[in-house]
Amino acid sequence: MTVWHECRKVGPEYADAAPARYVVERDIAAPRQAVWDVFTDPTTWEHWFPYVDWVTYDGPPPYGVGTIRRSSVAGALHDETMVVWDEPRRWGYIIDRVTEPLSKAQIEITEFDEIPGGSRVRWILACDPLPGLLFLAKDEPFEAFLGRVLEGALAGLLKYLKPQS
Repeated sequence: MTVWHECRKVGPEYADAAPARYVVERDIAAPRQAVWDVFTDPTTWEHWFPYVDWVTYDGPPPYGVGTIRRSSVAGALHDETMVVWDEPRRWGYIIDRVTEPLSKAQIEITEFDEIPGGSRVRWILACDPLPGLLFLAKDEPFEAFLGRVLEGALAGLLKYLKPQS
């Protein structure tokens, strides 16, 4: 039997108001629209984002603010609601409920900027953390851990895009 833990509902403003806010950014040698297209396509995530088993959206397209996103990350199930969808600049969701809680409330927003030679991806994770969240980072600052995850994700995304070029 799956046991779900409800998270507190928050809005996009929580990204600036949460008790904890972590921001990492990395560059990728790919056009912003291509990066956006892969980020917003749930069928791609298992191929390029570390620890992601699968991702789906509920219902038919078009997708946007209010869309329910479901995922399995390292075996933990998540139900999420898209709260930001500003193509091709900003995309984000809140976690509604999860089987392995790491925070009481959480929003993740990804921002995409054009830069010479590609894109800059900024990942904002804002939350009311539980002790397990920081444990993920083991012996390093949590932002360093998130930076490594984002680096791995963007390396995987670039490999995912190469066969399509």
